[in-house]
Amino acid sequence: MTPLPPPSPSITAQYDQLLSILTNTYASSQVLEIDILPSSFPPALLHANDPPSLGIPKTLLIPLFLIAHRRFFSYIHHHGQKAITAQEEDYKQALAATTVLLLWDPNHTTAANFRKRHIASPIKRTQELIFLESLLTSPLPKHTKSSTLWSYRLWLLSSRPTGDYGGWKKELAVVMKAGERHPRNYYAWNYARDLLRAICGGEEELGTRKVLMGESLREVHYWCLQHPGDISGWSFLLFLLRMGDFAREAGEGFEGEARRCVEVTGDFMRKFEWKGESARWFLSAVEQFQNG
Repeated sequence: MTPLPPPSPSITAQYDQLLSILTNTYASSQVLEIDILPSSFPPALLHANDPPSLGIPKTLLIPLFLIAHRRFFSYIHHHGQKAITAQEEDYKQALAATTVLLLWDPNHTTAANFRKRHIASPIKRTQELIFLESLLTSPLPKHTKSSTLWSYRLWLLSSRPTGDYGGWKKELAVVMKAGERHPRNYYAWNYARDLLRAICGGEEELGTRKVLMGESLREVHYWCLQHPGDISGWSFLLFLLRMGDFAREAGEGFEGEARRCVEVTGDFMRKFEWKGESARWFLSAVEQFQNG
C-alpha cells in the first residue's frame, strides 16, 4: 500500500490550532459546542469564545483526521500496550490525537480505551467529563447517540460514591440536552437509568432520595411536554415513577407525583388536541402501574 503523502504545513498548522482550542477550553472547565460545517465553507476553523463554540468544515476535518490517525497509530505501532511515561512527546501526541479521532468517529473504541488508561487524577477526570459533554451535547451527526461515548462517561462516573445527588442533576441536564439534539435518544436515557441506579444503590438517606426523585420527575416531565412525540423521554419518566416507589419505605409514596403527571399530561393533550401515541402510551402505562 502506498503511504499517504505528508500533510501540508497549512493543514498541520490547523491541526495544532484545533488541539490548542480543545485543550485550552477544557482546561478552563468550559463546554465547547462543536459543529461540522458543510463542505461549502472555506477550509478553516471558526472559533468563538462567548459562548465557546467551534465550527469545522468537513473538507478540513478529513485531513485533520488523517494526521491524528497517522500519529496515533504510529505510537501504537512502536509502543503497543507497553507502559510509557506521560511526559514522553510521542505519548502526548498520541493522546492529543485521540480527541480528533473521537471527533471524527464517536465509536472509536481504541481511542476511547487509550484515554481511559490515561485518566488517573480527579483534575484529568473532570476535564475528560467536559470533553465528553462537548461531544455528546453538540449538534454533531452521530455523537449524541454513541454507545461508546455514553459508556465511557458512565465508566468515568462509576468511581463516585453512592448518594452523589448533585452530580446526578448535572448529568440529567446533559442527557436532556442530548435528547434535544437527537430525538428518541435511547442511548442517553439508558445512560441516565444506569447512573441513577448506581447513585441510589444504597439503602440510606431515603428522605433525601425522595426529594431527588421528585425534582427529577418534574424536570423530566417538563421536558416531555416540550417534546411530546419523543417516547424515549416518556419511557424514562415512567422509569422514574416506578423507581420512586421505594419512597414508600420512608412514609408517603409517589401517588401524588404520579397523579400530577397524569393530570397535567391529560390537560396538555386536551388543550392542544394532541393525538400522538407517545403521550397516550405513557398515560396507559401509568394506569397499569398504579393498578398493578
